[in-house]
Amino acid sequence: MVGQELWKKLKNLVSIDKKIRENNSKREISLKIINKDQIQIPQIKKSEDSLKANIFNLKKELDLLELDAKSLKSAEKEKRETLDKIQNSKEFKALERELKNIEFKVLESENSIEDKWVALENFKNDLETLSQNNIEKLKQLNESIHAQEAFLEQLSKELKEEYIKKEAAKNKIPKEWLAKYEKMQNKTPNPIVPVNQQTCNACFYPVLRQDMAKLKAGGVMLCRNCYRFLYYDADEEKNMNSESF
Repeated sequence: MVGQELWKKLKNLVSIDKKIRENNSKREISLKIINKDQIQIPQIKKSEDSLKANIFNLKKELDLLELDAKSLKSAEKEKRETLDKIQNSKEFKALERELKNIEFKVLESENSIEDKWVALENFKNDLETLSQNNIEKLKQLNESIHAQEAFLEQLSKELKEEYIKKEAAKNKIPKEWLAKYEKMQNKTPNPIVPVNQQTCNACFYPVLRQDMAKLKAGGVMLCRNCYRFLYYDADEEKNMNSESF
């Protein structure tokens, strides 16, 4: 029954290698999630900083506009006081035109200031909403990163355990068969397959009668077509065929 023991040991090694591959695949996915989340964090903060910059610049514009409006109103007041004192009709009309021009600029400035104040209030409201949303987004991203880091730590422990199991499993397999297994493992994830209805269950290549006799005796051999390890298990063959009906 040495052969039967061999294929069972090889199948055990396949099972361990499968878990290792799955573990590494999960690790890659987890690292991608962490990287994606980490990229979003500065982008979220940048969107808030951009809105803050808009508010800062708008406040500067308002300060200048209000300063200009104050200067215009002062000029308007002076012109009105002068206008009240002028007796000359020609000078009066000239000064009146200047006054109307200043009044227009004052009105224009006040309208502009009002528009800027509305825009500023909108920016402030947008910032408040954005800040609240960002707090929640950042919380979710950080929670996601911490969860993935914890998951990676668990995967690392499991992977370490599987490698320990793999070394123990390899030590139970003869070196010549282990070398063949490792060579085949680099080509396919299922290097050992059962024989079903006298054919390789992977490539369906027929197994010779004399080879079947060896396999039924508990031996292990290579498929003549795909070079996978072949073994025979009557119970497994019965289960496979019952599932197909």
